[in-house]
Amino acid sequence: MDHGLWWPLLDGKQLAIVSGHADKFAARLIDPEFVKATGGRGVNWSVATKIRCPDRTVARREFWNRVPEELFAAEWDLLLCSAGSLSAVICEAAPQVGRTSLDVGSLDCDVQPGLMT
Repeated sequence: MDHGLWWPLLDGKQLAIVSGHADKFAARLIDPEFVKATGGRGVNWSVATKIRCPDRTVARREFWNRVPEELFAAEWDLLLCSAGSLSAVICEAAPQVGRTSLDVGSLDCDVQPGLMT
């Protein structure tokens, strides 16, 4: 992120986020100060939808059965997915309906502000 390579991917997009930390991840991506501190020029994208993955006590199959309807009902251009073992399945579903996806697992973690750059 600190090399400025990340932000052009988001340029002008409406994002969908599937992650165990979806709210925090979305907040980080639309925080102008965070974006500027990590090489971005400004926030010109939005978060159209976010889906929080449940903890490990919920079966992945049970979670996945609920995701497609909610995820694909929203209008978005780019899916940022950090759903562990489900990321591949979720990211493969996006192109089948004409949308773009990116598995960003290592970028989405529960860290203190300012520690992830």
